[in-house]
Amino acid sequence: MKSGLVRLLRVRALFETLSAQELGRRSAEMRRLDTEAERQQQLACHARARALRLLTAGEDWITGIMDAELARWKSGRLAGLAEARRPLVDAAREELMARRVERRQIESLISEADRAERAERARREQKHLDDWFRSRSSRKRQSR
Repeated sequence: MKSGLVRLLRVRALFETLSAQELGRRSAEMRRLDTEAERQQQLACHARARALRLLTAGEDWITGIMDAELARWKSGRLAGLAEARRPLVDAAREELMARRVERRQIESLISEADRAERAERARREQKHLDDWFRSRSSRKRQSR
């Protein structure tokens, strides 16, 4: 029985590893989108500042405003995509936690099986000693 539990533990550990990798992949994708959205937001700020400088210099500032609006739109879109990924990341995290609980349950079953095996071994050893002493004392009585 114990070897079956050990094999099951290995399988559960592999599932847990796969779940951890999936969580890492999804988290990295969400972080990448968040980072890119933040970068686009910074680009929008820089484009607005450039447009303001061009406006005060009396040059063509419309292009700067268009660049700022485009960067702002991209930032919003990327932030939305990152937010849409959040439930997937949460689901992957929940799956990882469920796999971890399963693995720990198997570990406790193995521990319990070890404890039961040790108790059974101790019981058998004690029975063997009791039988040996009993047979020894009965031989002494018969020899008297």
